[in-house]
Amino acid sequence: MTNEFISKLNDSSKSSYEAFQQFNVINVEAMQKFAALQFSLTSLNVESTVAQAKLLGSGTAPEELIAAESALANTYGEKLMQLTSETAELMTNSRDQFVAFAEKTMATANNAATSEVAQPKKAAAKKSAKKSTKKAA
Repeated sequence: MTNEFISKLNDSSKSSYEAFQQFNVINVEAMQKFAALQFSLTSLNVESTVAQAKLLGSGTAPEELIAAESALANTYGEKLMQLTSETAELMTNSRDQFVAFAEKTMATANNAATSEVAQPKKAAAKKSAKKSTKKAA
């Protein structure tokens, strides 16, 4: 009986470790994708700043400058909206993966909790109790 209990405990530990590894894979993938999006956002910001500096240094008439600034804002605004959309989609997908992972893990835990684990008998405690009562008499 003790071996069965230890075996069940060992299986439970392995299952917990595997669940942690799956959680870690989801987390690392999400963080890598977020980092790539942040890099794209930073690159867009630098690109936009350089384009704006070139435009301001071009020495064009104020009317042309305002029209060019408007076109620049539209161009980079669209790119920014695309990155924002990708970020929101990534967050939604990550959340869905975490929810599916949690549901699977909870179902596994519930199944494990409902399966009966045979506890080791307390025969050793009874024997020592009998020995102590015999010595006392």
